[in-house]
Amino acid sequence: MLGLAMLSVDRVSYAINGQALLREISFDLTPGEVLAVVGPNGAGKSTLLNTIVGDLSPSSGHIMLDELPLRAWTPLDLAKRRALLPQTSTLSFPFTVYEVALMGRNPHDTSNARNAQISQDALARNGMLHFAHREYPSLSGGERQRVQLARVLSQVWELPETGSRYLFLDEPTNNLDLAHQHHSLQVAKQFAAEGTGVLAVLHDLNLAAQYADRVLILCAGRVVALGTANEVMTTEILCPAFDLPVMVMKHPCLNCPLIVSAFGEAAQVDAGIAEMRQPQAEVAT
Repeated sequence: MLGLAMLSVDRVSYAINGQALLREISFDLTPGEVLAVVGPNGAGKSTLLNTIVGDLSPSSGHIMLDELPLRAWTPLDLAKRRALLPQTSTLSFPFTVYEVALMGRNPHDTSNARNAQISQDALARNGMLHFAHREYPSLSGGERQRVQLARVLSQVWELPETGSRYLFLDEPTNNLDLAHQHHSLQVAKQFAAEGTGVLAVLHDLNLAAQYADRVLILCAGRVVALGTANEVMTTEILCPAFDLPVMVMKHPCLNCPLIVSAFGEAAQVDAGIAEMRQPQAEVAT
């Protein structure tokens, strides 16, 4: 019987060709929460995600899934309890939308009828069921993104008999208009409420502030801050991390901060930017 259900990242570093891309990253992801990972380009967000899902092996540190080392799980068992939505998904064969969503059920040995129902439910949740018989290559970029989200939802639709399930989203709002950006993150929030640990890499700070239970801010491969949006989305943290003057105010409608760029104003970002971004001599081993 597995113990505590949690994904635990403990002092994980990753280096390639002598360059450290991740440095001593530590955090936990628990079922029921949405954790947003934000940071400037090159901060290490996608590298962190690829390490967590097992596509990259840490240079040092440990990743535990439900109190077992990540490498102790078979690929099939991992596929049954965690799914990854990449930034881009290339698929040029004329599969239908329904067939793409059904691909998420490949790791499971449930009945054809059950797999079909789950795939349809996942499409419906993303507002794409009425496209079920359309050929996937004929869709717009945003429609394809919504179908791919349905595919990964169908992969982890059901809670495993033991342990927990996780959904990893790398820029899930790519190619989506404003309404569908919010809808997709509402879907992720609902999925978390149903017992899933959700980690989403996001560029839009306001979307992260609105939908995430906690926010992890990366810069130069390091954790700058980790906490609720109200705790970590401050001018003192965001300005040097993103090399940009911003104003942080209370959202007029929601209990979260609202971040507005102050670029173009006379205000200058603190000298801490240079120190935060300066390459370090040590390399993770």
